[in-house]
Amino acid sequence: MMPTGAFGDQLGRYFGLERAPSLTTPALQQPQFAVTRIACNVDQLGLKQQIPPEDTFLVTLYLKHLQHIEVWQRGRPISARECSPGSISIVNLLDELTVYIGGPLDCLSFYLPRAALDTMTEEAGEPRLEQLYCRPGLTDPIIEQIGAAMLPLLDAPESVAPDFLNHIARATSIHVAHTYGNFQPHSGIRRHGPLALSARILREAIPRPSQH
Repeated sequence: MMPTGAFGDQLGRYFGLERAPSLTTPALQQPQFAVTRIACNVDQLGLKQQIPPEDTFLVTLYLKHLQHIEVWQRGRPISARECSPGSISIVNLLDELTVYIGGPLDCLSFYLPRAALDTMTEEAGEPRLEQLYCRPGLTDPIIEQIGAAMLPLLDAPESVAPDFLNHIARATSIHVAHTYGNFQPHSGIRRHGPLALSARILREAIPRPSQH
C-alpha cells in the first residue's frame, strides 16, 4: 500500500501544485514524519482545496513574508493574518481545514501523525498528548534551524540517510510536543534510548541562531 496523507505531492495538490519536494521517514504504509516545501506564486493564490481530515498535526514554518493567509475550518474562516519569516503555525487536520492565500507563499510543512506522537510518549512513559497549541505568528528558532537544515536536503532526497532523518523526526517531535503540548521529556526519556539520542542531536547537531 502506498503511503497517503497531507505530505509530499499529495499536500501539493491541495494547494494546486503538481509537485512538492519532500522528505519522509521510511515506512511500509504510513510515514511517521515528513517535511514538504510548498511554494505558490502570484498566479496560484486564492482559496485552496480542503485537506481531508486525519489525526495529524501540521507544523508550518514560513520561509518568506506572507502578506495574507486565512484558515477555514469546516467551511468557515476562523483566522486571518500575515506571516513573518521564521514564524510558525500548528493545526490538527481533524479540523477539516482549508486555506486562503492572499500573497506568494513559501513554507515548510512538518507532518506529525498522532500515532507517531503516541508512540513517543509511550516510550518515554509520559501521558498522551492532549493537544498542541502555539500563538499565531510565534517565531520558533529551533524549528527555523531544523528547516534551514532540511532545505538543501529537499533538493537531493536520495542522499539523505534514513537513520539521520529518523533522528531529525524524533528530535522535531520532542521539541514540538514539549514546547506546545504537555510532554515532559526530561522526566521520562531513558538516558541511552533512541529518544535521548534524538534529543542530543537536536541540542548539538542543529545550529542555534545567534542572540541579538
